Amino acid sequence: MSTPLIHPTAHVEPGAKLGENVSVGPFAVVHANVEIGRDTELGSHCEIGLPSPLSGGGPLVVGPGSVIRSHSVLYEGSTYGERLITGHRVTLRERTTAGRNARFGTLTDIQGDCEIGDFFRAHSNVHVGKHSRIGNFVWIFPYCVLTNDPHPPSHIQMGCVIEDYAVVATMSVILPGVRVGSHAVVGAHTLVNRDVQPYTLVAGNPAKPIRATREIMLRDGTGRPAYPWPSHFREGYPDDAFADWDSDQPAAG
Repeated sequence: MSTPLIHPTAHVEPGAKLGENVSVGPFAVVHANVEIGRDTELGSHCEIGLPSPLSGGGPLVVGPGSVIRSHSVLYEGSTYGERLITGHRVTLRERTTAGRNARFGTLTDIQGDCEIGDFFRAHSNVHVGKHSRIGNFVWIFPYCVLTNDPHPPSHIQMGCVIEDYAVVATMSVILPGVRVGSHAVVGAHTLVNRDVQPYTLVAGNPAKPIRATREIMLRDGTGRPAYPWPSHFREGYPDDAFADWDSDQPAAG
C-alpha cells in the first residue's frame, strides 16, 4: 500500500479521504469534505472541495486515475467518475455529476447543477450554465457558451440539453432550454435558438439546418463521411470506450 504524496506547502484538512498513490502539489488546498480516488494527481494551487451553501452538504468525489491541473477549483457536492482530466484554472461548481473520462479544458467553467455523461470533451474557455444536461461522447469546442436565463437577469433557469455524440463548434452559443439532438453538429459561430434535430448540421445566426451530417465528407481525399465521427476518430479514448459502437449503429442511408 502506498500513502498519498503531499507537498510540504500543501494543506490537507483532517477528514479528507485520499486514496493510494494520490499526489497533492505545491500550495494546493484539499478541504475536509472530499474523497479522492487512488492514483490521482492534484496540481499546484488547486482548491479541492471548496465549501458552498449550495452544495447540499454532500462531498466532492473524484474517481481514480484523475488529473487535476494547477489552479483548478472543484466545489464540494459533486461527483466525477474515473480518469477525470482538467486543464489549468478550471472551475467546476457544486451539484455536478460527470461520468468516466470527462475532460474539461483550460479556463472552462461549469456553473453547477449539471449532469454530464461519459467521455465528455470540453476544450478551453467553455461556459456551461446551471441545469445543463450533456450526454455521452459530446464535444464542445473553445469559447462556446451554454446559457440558461431566458430573461437576463432573472431567477428563471432553463438548462440546455446536448445529446450523445453531438458536436458544438467554436464560439457557438446555445440559448436557454434548447436541445441539440444526438450526433448533431453545430457549426462555428452559430447562435442556436431552437432545437436541433439528430444527425443534422446547423449553422448561422440564427441557426438554420444545412444538411444531414452523413452528407459531410472528410477533407482527406478518402471520400469517407465525417459523421458519425467515431467511425474514424478515437484518439485519446480508452480501448473499451467504443466496444459496442459497431453493433449499436443504424444502417447507413
